[in-house]
Amino acid sequence: MSAYFWTSLVLGGGFALLFALEADGDVERSVNRRRRWTTNFGLGAIGFAIAALLPVSTLVAASWSRAAGLGLEAHLAMAAAVALAVLLVTRSFAAYWLHRAMHAHPLLWRLHRVHHADAELDVSSGLRNHPIEQLVGLALAVAISAALAPASAVVLAVDALLLMAAFWQHADVRLPAPAASVAERLFVTPRYHRLHHDAAAGAASGNYGDMFTLWDRLFGTERRPDGSDVVVGIADAPRDGLLIQLASPLRR
Repeated sequence: MSAYFWTSLVLGGGFALLFALEADGDVERSVNRRRRWTTNFGLGAIGFAIAALLPVSTLVAASWSRAAGLGLEAHLAMAAAVALAVLLVTRSFAAYWLHRAMHAHPLLWRLHRVHHADAELDVSSGLRNHPIEQLVGLALAVAISAALAPASAVVLAVDALLLMAAFWQHADVRLPAPAASVAERLFVTPRYHRLHHDAAAGAASGNYGDMFTLWDRLFGTERRPDGSDVVVGIADAPRDGLLIQLASPLRR
């Protein structure tokens, strides 16, 4: 129970800190954000409810596999730090290819465009995912957790790290260009991920990595920031509104 408590505390604190760093005092933007924040936080609440109510979660899958003597951990007895690194890299690698699939296949793009329809980017954008896309991603995470079967604390830590990465890369926070360039040798930054939401690039936007920039470099999908302004969103996307976005995949 304490692991759940500390994980929730870290995630909540991290989200609140990023949210506070974004505050710019712009009254007009705050008014315009109300409807999209309702949409984003509403989709986030549904996503968390799905993860909590689904009978098989990453934690349950790993615990069951470990108890049954299955999974990589049962045969290699990895140290906790090694198991964490293996699970994190594996989950990130799988998420990269799932993300590419979401952009490449029309039916999956209908789900994923709910995320890209956001006309601004801030920390709430990390919550803006269609529930069916959430289920697809969760199924992949469950399969990986069962295959590796690390300790519960490792699973919770990786889940927390990946969720914080999603918040961070969408945050409306500007790092100094030299610091961002150094960080982007390994990690996705807000300016790096902003190129992924470039409206002019459409579905073939590149920069699909969720935490590490390595995958984009390895597989030729990296776009380097060049200092130019990027307009985010989708021109013909349905307007914000929770029910409108939930029904969006039905629209071609």
